Amino acid sequence: MQDVPATERRQTGRHQTIRAALEDQGGGLWYAPKAIPHTAHCWMRKAFNTNFSPFIFKKAVALDQRCNFVTPKNGLDWRLIAAIITSSLFTLSAESYGSATMGAGALEIATKKLPEVRVLDVRQLTEPQKKKLIELAEDVWSKSTPMDWGIREEPDASLKELDAWLLERFGIDLSLSAIYSDVVTTVRSRIAVARDKEETIRTHQRVDVAAVANSIADIVRVLRDSKQFPEAFVESDASTIPFDFSSSKSLELDCTPILHEAVVEIKNGGSEKVLLHAQYPRPIAQVIVKSLLLGRRQFKVPDSPSTAEEALRNFDAWMPTIMERLQESVRTSAVGTRYEQQVLDACLRSLSLDVRATEPEFYGHAHV
Repeated sequence: MQDVPATERRQTGRHQTIRAALEDQGGGLWYAPKAIPHTAHCWMRKAFNTNFSPFIFKKAVALDQRCNFVTPKNGLDWRLIAAIITSSLFTLSAESYGSATMGAGALEIATKKLPEVRVLDVRQLTEPQKKKLIELAEDVWSKSTPMDWGIREEPDASLKELDAWLLERFGIDLSLSAIYSDVVTTVRSRIAVARDKEETIRTHQRVDVAAVANSIADIVRVLRDSKQFPEAFVESDASTIPFDFSSSKSLELDCTPILHEAVVEIKNGGSEKVLLHAQYPRPIAQVIVKSLLLGRRQFKVPDSPSTAEEALRNFDAWMPTIMERLQESVRTSAVGTRYEQQVLDACLRSLSLDVRATEPEFYGHAHV
């Protein structure tokens, strides 16, 4: 990779190889990770959904770059910092500093921004107060489950006690219920806005898919309707059996093979009323089935097995070209490859076409 050109983001406007770009970032070996592993007792996610609980370790550990480590200065006990981050007051403060720019509305707090989040200055506490704060925090860590503000309205008793003690240190006349109400409102509003945005995007995509599918279906429909199966695939004077299911919007079709014949059963999709239950030679049964899979409701089927076989041979030579045109149009559509299957499914629905009509023989169940 060393001689491969670096992307613009990496080369900051200059034309560099990947090796040159990474060497500029420092480090002993150009290909080695630049981030130096750190051990810490307290780690935090770089993005939050509805749970702000930090990761607390009695013995300092190193995690990967998906987390921020938090360490105290001036010889402070790490548990003091962990206690502050555990509190609901930190959650509310973080919500005011974060940026919901990530997927699904996740709240992102940049590494450089984290030290700016406003919290109680534990350096101003007396030694007995520091001891009490650690005691309250350890009580939370040992007794409480992580607070999920998307599900619960208020935290467990031990976290409430920690929050109340910290709030008292601020000397502000504000109730815990007001704090919790503000946190719940802020967190859930952020998630709701993100979901609304995602739904807007999905709605736009659905509209695009439907519009493209309809335009493709209009073209393919002309090709498909240029010949009516099975009438157009046999001689005009061939003896036929008429079928009419036009009174039903939906049909349940079952075709079961029995030696050289097949049983065809057709029910009304809404009432389950049996409209047809009969046994035919296999070629005739397949003509009936394929006509229905093509979306037809009124058609005439040859009453001779040999004539039905001729219709099926002619159909097998013609129908694949229609499907190829449909699939090619879907592949080259404006919505891109990501939505190919959605566009294809929408086209088939618009055409009342079941792809199983192109199979040599169809047996089983279908909703048409």
